[in-house]
Amino acid sequence: MGRARAALVGSHVTPVQSAHAAADRAAHGLAVAARSGEGDAMELNLPEWAHLVLRWFHIVAGIAWIGSSFFFMWLDSHLETRPDAPEGDKGELWMVHSGGFYQVKKLLLGPGQVPKTLHWFKWEATLTWLSGFLLLLVVYYHGGAMVDPESARLSSVAASALGVGSLVVGWFVYDAIWRWLRSEPTVAALLSVALLVVAAIGLSHLLSARAAYMHVGAMLGTMMVLNVWVHILPAQRAMIAATESGARMDPRPGESAKARSVHNNYMTFPVIFVMISNHFPMTYGHVASWGVLMVLFVASAGVRHFMNKPREGTGWMLGVAGLLLVGLIVFSAPSMQGLYTPSTGGRAASSGERAERAARAHVAQRDVFPGSQGAIRATVRFDGTPSTRAAVAMTGECATLQHGAVPAPDLLVSSGRLENVFVWISSGHEGWRPPPVPDTPVVLDQRGCLYSPRVAGARVGQPVELVNSDPVLHNVNVRGVFNLAMPTRGQRIRRRFEREETMVRVKCDVHPWMAAFVGVLEHPWFAVSAADGRATIEGVPPGRYEVSAWHEVLGRRSTRVTLEARGQADVELVFSEGR
Repeated sequence: MGRARAALVGSHVTPVQSAHAAADRAAHGLAVAARSGEGDAMELNLPEWAHLVLRWFHIVAGIAWIGSSFFFMWLDSHLETRPDAPEGDKGELWMVHSGGFYQVKKLLLGPGQVPKTLHWFKWEATLTWLSGFLLLLVVYYHGGAMVDPESARLSSVAASALGVGSLVVGWFVYDAIWRWLRSEPTVAALLSVALLVVAAIGLSHLLSARAAYMHVGAMLGTMMVLNVWVHILPAQRAMIAATESGARMDPRPGESAKARSVHNNYMTFPVIFVMISNHFPMTYGHVASWGVLMVLFVASAGVRHFMNKPREGTGWMLGVAGLLLVGLIVFSAPSMQGLYTPSTGGRAASSGERAERAARAHVAQRDVFPGSQGAIRATVRFDGTPSTRAAVAMTGECATLQHGAVPAPDLLVSSGRLENVFVWISSGHEGWRPPPVPDTPVVLDQRGCLYSPRVAGARVGQPVELVNSDPVLHNVNVRGVFNLAMPTRGQRIRRRFEREETMVRVKCDVHPWMAAFVGVLEHPWFAVSAADGRATIEGVPPGRYEVSAWHEVLGRRSTRVTLEARGQADVELVFSEGR
């Protein structure tokens, strides 16, 4: 899609707040769907209840795990060692909380000194990972959100296999690096970050935007939980066994365990960001989404380092993190996004280009004489039998808004006629001065987790209004223009496109099958084919024209037509697959 630019007009926009999104989603999930049918039976929304409970459990388990990591890292950085401390005393700390005083000591125990009751911290990690993997199954592997249908390079099954494989391969590569470069932690850290960047880039090109983010976070989560079970817990068991038997303790497993515990601590902020990122499509919906992810990872890890070692002159890292965040905000602004919007060709000429072309042809623009206009009636046919398209796999919140399977909206053929084709006069109109741009907005409605209409036309400068009629979070992503979340039902966003473009793609990154296309033209001579394949362009002045037609899957077709004053001209545009 070629680049387009938009300007915000003075219209009311409902405030976008993630709290509203969460409340709206919770209210939707708690609702019991009552549908009228035979016998007026009630349909309990059990899948959404299961999803809600599972996500709730995942968050609670994650809080317990991450909270214990934060607490022990804080303890280590605040322990104080007395000059007269006995051997094995690694420091102590006094705290006050909840109406009492607490004394904490870190000790190396002698032979036989293991207390009868010893508290372990191990199940928090396991339960967090298990619930998170179940969420991947529900939302992505089963939910059909692994691939973006419009840029899919893999099938859903292949994408799911890639997702699981990335977790497995990610762990073994990470573990091998840190075993191999144990004595060179700086080199190991740089190599790990470099390979994580490679993984993020690869996943962002093969999976949907949200799925790529979630799997990078799941890779880190898998590394964290296996650090616990492969390195930390075995070292603790070895330490306890040596203390109980009185044998000399090998310090290497304990050192490795502590290093892996520190790794886990630094990975917490990035993983938390991934957990909440699905509420902020401006991050994963960015054209350079992997770059946004990596900048936020580095910045949050820097903040974590300052929190871990506040007494070691690490305050400068807060400044670096702040600068990275400011730079990211500027980089992700619409004017900067446009620099990274790929062009796919087939672009309509801009107004300046059209004026220049008219000047070269010595064509002076003139007003259309009232009463002289005619109409061009286009019939859009499909030649052959269309390929079988998989129905839209809606699950969860979207499934409750639809009844039955939803046909794939990208290729709708009925009785040999093609729907949702944008038809317009692409040349020959340069000598006519277009009528004023209307103030009536072109409305794109997000309803039932689909855009309606799928294809529309608008004048340059005409308001385009996007509406969320669903009780779920959507976002409007026009790459190079804007990317805004729409979490609440009834929310409206209004924009005006400032240049010609055929076609501007509008998509929802939250639900990757949702897309719409807008043809933006300087003139009003365009139409969109209905289910019967007919598209009538009204109010056309007499002349010889090139009429073009665009379809999102089948490409572009053109034909020539001559229209007499007050006349009517019929044209036929034929599409087929494979050519």
